[in-house]
Amino acid sequence: MGLIERKQFRKMRLAALCVACVGVLAVCAACAPQTAPSAEEKASADAGDAVSVEWSMESDCVMCHTDQQASMENTAQAASNHAAVTCVTCHNDESAMEKSHDGKTADSKMPKKLKRSKIDATACASCHSAEDLKAATADVTVLTDQNGTTVNPHDVPANSGHEGQVDCASCHTMHGEADVQAAAQEKCSSCHHKDVYECGTCHE
Repeated sequence: MGLIERKQFRKMRLAALCVACVGVLAVCAACAPQTAPSAEEKASADAGDAVSVEWSMESDCVMCHTDQQASMENTAQAASNHAAVTCVTCHNDESAMEKSHDGKTADSKMPKKLKRSKIDATACASCHSAEDLKAATADVTVLTDQNGTTVNPHDVPANSGHEGQVDCASCHTMHGEADVQAAAQEKCSSCHHKDVYECGTCHE
């Protein structure tokens, strides 16, 4: 074997030895005990994957609230009658909305009902006149108690028991398919549990 052949042979043997060493190291690494990530590391990794919500009154709500957006196009839901308005037309309590979005990410669970924010009846009144609503439901008898007393759902008597307790959202669910008549009956019966609309029948 000549000098050139011997050099080439040594190079090939050295290359084969390197490949073998790499293989042994890979097997050792795979067999080595694995250390589980700490709680801090896991939390950090999770936080890195989640996209935080930079909410403002100008945000595109549809990015997260897809079900609510779908209700705007579903004729079985009351929201579909409000396609001309934007989210913040009704959801206009900026302070409460800011708190409800604080710390949220794109992966956060969407609430079924509003908890921190509330739809103010004045938002509804900006389009729906109280007098027109009263006239539209003047003949509705869905709220009739066991004594035959009928209350117009849009003309509930003004008193301390109703003030701050009964508003548009008490009966009307915009983004759901709730039965508005059943919702109205349930709201009244939550206080008038004897199915009597007169005051003082239970608590004097």
